[in-house]
Amino acid sequence: MELLNEIRIAELAQKLKNNSLTELEFSELQKLIEDGYKHPQLDDLMKSHWLKLDNKTVDVSDERVNYIHKKILFKLDSEKADNTRTLNVNKWLQVFQKVAAVLIVPIIIASVFYNMYNRQSSQSWVEINSPEGARTEFHLPDGSSGWLNGGSKIKYDPEFLSTRQVELTGEAFFNITKRNGATFVVHTSDLDIKVLGTRFNVANYPGEELSEVILEEGKIEATIASTSDSRILAPGDKLELQRSNKTIKIDRVDTESYTAWKDGFLMLNDEALEQGAKRLERWYNVDIEIVDDELRDSRFKATFKDESLEEVIRLLALSTPIDYEILPRKTDENGVFLKKKIILKLKQ
Repeated sequence: MELLNEIRIAELAQKLKNNSLTELEFSELQKLIEDGYKHPQLDDLMKSHWLKLDNKTVDVSDERVNYIHKKILFKLDSEKADNTRTLNVNKWLQVFQKVAAVLIVPIIIASVFYNMYNRQSSQSWVEINSPEGARTEFHLPDGSSGWLNGGSKIKYDPEFLSTRQVELTGEAFFNITKRNGATFVVHTSDLDIKVLGTRFNVANYPGEELSEVILEEGKIEATIASTSDSRILAPGDKLELQRSNKTIKIDRVDTESYTAWKDGFLMLNDEALEQGAKRLERWYNVDIEIVDDELRDSRFKATFKDESLEEVIRLLALSTPIDYEILPRKTDENGVFLKKKIILKLKQ
């Protein structure tokens, strides 16, 4: 598995078995597991490991194996501790010890149940969501603040003041308050960003090839997740991570065009239509289909404030060889309205 640091996981798993795992090391183990769980083949790998186990040796029935597997998937998907169930943790840890020769599945089992039962003050994470087509301002317990773009969320532990760490999915602008030199860390699926006090933008939407960090003020260190490959950014730097091959490029940019969204401005600064269309999709909560490949690299420069979607598309079509069609909204089988769809194609 490319996303799993198997050597480090094995070291941490051994310490877990010996009951010598610290809270910091547990967090590291959990992060490695969560990164691996995002790999689309991990579910199949987990199942194949279970099928290879000698259930007589492990002393677990097929029904119990299926139950544990489902429990793992639920816990990793929801990422919330279940405080209402009272299972016998020692029994599950004994199961773990008997199947320790299998790497991935036993460690996930141990970490899930360790998190569920051995952390005495277990609490659910605090989560802030911004709906599609919206921008949401947030304030953190340490005085830091920021904005979430549409379809984004951040999560943090209730004991945030002692950790100063958040997990981001999507795009956010951060204004970080200095706190006695304590580091503030933003975790994404691809990057870990460390700061002391600064203003910066992070874009890390699932399913998109590029992950971006734009520094407006201060100084940050961005590290590719689960590696030691890091970069120091200065104000005006834009870090661009190619997610498929983990390559990094840093350019000097006008930060305003990347952060103006938080103030209600949609800025396309010499931006390719393919990338600009993704921003329009999130901004207006619509689906945009580009029919002709020749259009994908067409460049645009425009700034919009409070214009409707139809007005934005019309203005773009006036300055470029684009024809467009706005399809009527459809409903699904339950009668719920689907997103509006826009078709873009070359003008004939």
